[in-house]
Amino acid sequence: MEAPDPVSEYLRTYTFSSRLLALIIIVILADMLEFYDFGLLSVVIPIWEKAWSLTGVEIGLLVSVVGVGGVIGAFSVPIIADRVGRRPVFVWTLLLIAASTGLLALTPTGNIPYVLVMRFLLGFGIGALYSLDYTLLQEFAPEKYRGFTAGIASALLPLGTSLAALTGYLVLPIWGWRGLFAIGAIPAILSLIGRLVMPETPRWLYAHGKFKEAARSIAWIMNIKDQNKVSRIEEDLQNKFRSNPVKKLSLKEQLSMLVSKPREFSVLMLSGFVIGFVWYCIVPYMPLFLVLNYHISAIVAAGLFSIIALSGMAGRFVMSALIDILGRKWTIRIFSLVPFIFLLLTGAVLGTPLFLPLILPAYFVIDSIWSAVFVYANDLYPTRARASISGMTYTSARIASIISPIVLGILMGVHPTITRLFPIFALAAVLYIIMSIVYWAPITPETKGKALTA
Repeated sequence: MEAPDPVSEYLRTYTFSSRLLALIIIVILADMLEFYDFGLLSVVIPIWEKAWSLTGVEIGLLVSVVGVGGVIGAFSVPIIADRVGRRPVFVWTLLLIAASTGLLALTPTGNIPYVLVMRFLLGFGIGALYSLDYTLLQEFAPEKYRGFTAGIASALLPLGTSLAALTGYLVLPIWGWRGLFAIGAIPAILSLIGRLVMPETPRWLYAHGKFKEAARSIAWIMNIKDQNKVSRIEEDLQNKFRSNPVKKLSLKEQLSMLVSKPREFSVLMLSGFVIGFVWYCIVPYMPLFLVLNYHISAIVAAGLFSIIALSGMAGRFVMSALIDILGRKWTIRIFSLVPFIFLLLTGAVLGTPLFLPLILPAYFVIDSIWSAVFVYANDLYPTRARASISGMTYTSARIASIISPIVLGILMGVHPTITRLFPIFALAAVLYIIMSIVYWAPITPETKGKALTA
C-alpha cells in the first residue's frame, strides 16, 4: 500500500531555510509544554506534599493521570491527523493545553480531584501534540537532514524543564505556585500564533491528492516566490500521482497498515514503553528526590534541578548530531546501554551524596533517546500512517507513564523516603538493556538516508 513520494525530490534540493527554522521554533515552544509542565509539577509536588499532606499514592496519581489523558490523546488524535491533516489538529490541541494549564492556577486549596481533571485534559492535549510534532517536522525537512531537524528541535525541549525549575526558583517566593501555572499557558499561546500562519505539510497534501496546496506548501518552505515555478511543481506532482496513484485508505486499512509490519511495530511499542516507564518515574520527581536525599528545601531543589535538566538538553544535542551520522539504530543502541549502567549504580547509592553524580549521566541519556525513537518510527511508515505510528509509539510510552509513577508512589509509602526506591531503578535498568539487545539484533532495517513514502 506504500507509494513513491515525489515531494522528496523537491525537499532534498534545499538545505536549511528561515521557514524551517521558524517551524522548528514553533515545535520547540509546543513540545516544551510537556517538559515545562513536568518541571512545574516537580517544583510544586514538594509544596503540595507538605501543605496538603499528600500520600505517596496521591503523588503518583498527580503524574500518572497525565499519562491516562496522554494515552487517549496519543492513540486517537494522530489517527485523525492522518485523515484530516496535521495543521488543524495541532491548533486545537494547543488551545486545550493552554486552557487546562492556566486553569490549574485557579485550583481550590487541597482540591486533588480538580487538579486530576485539569491534568487529565492537559495530558490528552500533550499526548496528541507530541505525537504529531516529529511527523510534522520530518514532512517538511530536507531528506539529508531529516533526523537532524527533528533531533535539534527536541534538543531544546529539556529547557522547558529547566525553565520551569528556574521559574519556580524565581516566582515561588513572589506569587507562589499558582503564578507558575498562569505563566505556563504562555508558550502554548505563542506556539499557536505561529502555527496559524503556516501551511499543511506538503507530504500529507500530496498523499491526499491536493496538488495545488502541496505545491504551495513546498514553495512556502523553500521560499519560492515565482508563481510559474509553483504551477510547474503542481503539474509535476499531478502527473506523478497519475503514474503512481496513492490509494485513499479507509480507517480499517489505515490501522491495518500499522500492524502490517509486525517486527517494526513490536520494536516501536517496546521502545515507547521503555523510554516512557523510565522517564516518568524519574524526571517529574527529581526535585522530590533531591529534597529527600539531601534534606534541602523545595526552592533550593528547584534551582538545582534547573541545572540538572540542562544535561538532558546536552544529551539531545549529541543525539541530534549522531542520528544522521551513525544512523538511527546505532544511536539508539548507544543511548540505551548508558542508562542501564548508571541507573543500577544510582539505585545502589540512594540516600548518599553519590546520588547526584551518578544520576546525571543517566539523565543525560534517558531525556534524549526519545527523539531517536520517534525519528525512527516516522521513517519506517508511509505518510498515510506516519502520525498514527508516532501516536501508537507515544501511546505505549504513556501507558508506561501510568504504571511507573504508581509503582513509585507505592514504594515510597505514606511517608515518602528515597531509600526504598532501589527496585524501581533496577527495573528501569533491566528495561533499557532489553531495549538495547533488541536494537543490536537484525530485526528491523536502518532508515538513515532512505526516502519517505506516501
